[in-house]
Amino acid sequence: MLSLTSFGFVDGTAIPVSGPDINSTGKVAFGALTNVDWGFVLQTPAGAAQWYVRQGEPTPIGGVYLDFWNPILNNTDQIAFLCDVDFGGSNYGGGWMVGKPGAWRKALAFGDKIEGAPVNVLGVSTSPQTPLADNGDLVAWCDAARECIVLSHANGTTEVLAGAGDATSLGGTIGFFDSWPSWDAAGEVTMSCTTPGATNGASSAHFVLDLCCPPASASFRNAGSNPASYACNEPTLGDTFRATVDLTTSGHAFAKLFVRTSATDVTLAGGQHVLCAGTNLATTPTEPGPLAHFSFPVPNSSALCGLSVHTQAAHLGGVTPFELSNAQDLVFGY
Repeated sequence: MLSLTSFGFVDGTAIPVSGPDINSTGKVAFGALTNVDWGFVLQTPAGAAQWYVRQGEPTPIGGVYLDFWNPILNNTDQIAFLCDVDFGGSNYGGGWMVGKPGAWRKALAFGDKIEGAPVNVLGVSTSPQTPLADNGDLVAWCDAARECIVLSHANGTTEVLAGAGDATSLGGTIGFFDSWPSWDAAGEVTMSCTTPGATNGASSAHFVLDLCCPPASASFRNAGSNPASYACNEPTLGDTFRATVDLTTSGHAFAKLFVRTSATDVTLAGGQHVLCAGTNLATTPTEPGPLAHFSFPVPNSSALCGLSVHTQAAHLGGVTPFELSNAQDLVFGY
């Protein structure tokens, strides 16, 4: 069988609602039932097919897969799906899973806490809705403390994008949701809901939630003879920012980082190039070499989306004069 889910009617008619999903490279994900297995298959345009996940296999939340809704396929060959899970001993659960063979993660499961309350209802997975981004982020509707649309990041963190009772751009508030959001490559998420109290009298509306949050980035910049000693990852919201300063490039004993609001290039009398200027947002304590390590949690806050800062390291101690490293220009995002 290929059509695994259908709506039945009193006259005996059944309409399949478990269509396959296709990505930009022509690969197709679909549900399949054989006399041996039941699960999802990925097939290439050339016809090569492989099981992606099957009933009875272990899940990221424990137990084994029991039943599936429909697969959602992105352009990096990951799928997302809602499933039921058998934990054994007549204990059952389920949730949204994302990934590919050997790299599965839980996106949102029954019982997870959202706004302090457990999730008790989840929207099912069905195409042609596109809730799965190419980077593995997923948007899903749930009912916990209230109905809401949740963004589950590929790094495992979650945030509420909109919820019942929030104000709308039409006036009034969000009431009841359509439970199948989609989003596009520009970071725009669909939201359809009732709008009690809207000033133009609309009882419901379709909205676009513009996340307005660029990808996190870290850009190397240098000038003059500054040692290229400072490396870091991107400041991804909800993740950890990590940086190192290689003091073997100058022979100094310690390093510290400073964070400023603007970029510059000012040459000091000793030949060092100051590459960051403006307001001093932060200066770290000194860390010892020969490889100085720095690590800071990045809050998962939309207020940081798109924040641009400029950072540089100072090499200190043991050798004179001091040295200044290359700069890293950072943009906070997902």
